[in-house]
Amino acid sequence: DDISVYFRKMDNGAWFAINPNATYNPASMIKIAYLITYMKMAELNPAVLNAKIFFAQHFSQGNNQNIKDFQLKECVHYTIKELLTAMIKHSDNDATLLLSQNMNTNIYNNLFKDLNIPIPNPVTEYFISVNDYCKFYRILYSSTYTRPEYSEYALKLLTLSTFEDGLKKGIDPNVVVAHKFGERIIGNKAQLHEFGIVFYNNEPYLIGVMTTGNSLALLSSIVGDISKIAFDNYKAIANS
Repeated sequence: DDISVYFRKMDNGAWFAINPNATYNPASMIKIAYLITYMKMAELNPAVLNAKIFFAQHFSQGNNQNIKDFQLKECVHYTIKELLTAMIKHSDNDATLLLSQNMNTNIYNNLFKDLNIPIPNPVTEYFISVNDYCKFYRILYSSTYTRPEYSEYALKLLTLSTFEDGLKKGIDPNVVVAHKFGERIIGNKAQLHEFGIVFYNNEPYLIGVMTTGNSLALLSSIVGDISKIAFDNYKAIANS
């Protein structure tokens, strides 16, 4: 029903976007903002990543995931590093909620202010465009918001994502991708979005697709098709 696409060459900044100002509920893609927040917290206190948080039981809203391949164990202490991995690698909502309860909200809000992106309101639906969302990846790649070691740490976590039913369907399996997806079903409409940096041939590019439609399966195919079109054309130009 709706779709937006963003593409950017990371070596020289050349970019284009299709339907760039349309807004979508980012769903789990907003977890990258929590990740960057904790990287900024680690700059102030490196020990924070090894701090432990007790996970008592699953949050009822934390299990509201349509795409799920992992869950935390109850009554266990987890380090911040372990929770960040669960949040990014498996998009786990329980880990996300636990992290959100223990993060520095001033750093989180300032991230959006600094990037000139509307700050999420925790009690209302949040919407964002591809032109705004791409900024999170751009500051990680350039290490302009957090020190290089923390930007690289965040990007490495993003390469661990287990989600294979979007951008990665259109890309050679041996190519590394730092990516994050988000999915949401509101009423009878599905939303599926994904952004990622494709590290191809020492000439990485950023691609993002945000969609709404009738089913997650249909949207998954569309995201994969668009990713394949971009990758095949980029590969052909790079090898010409």
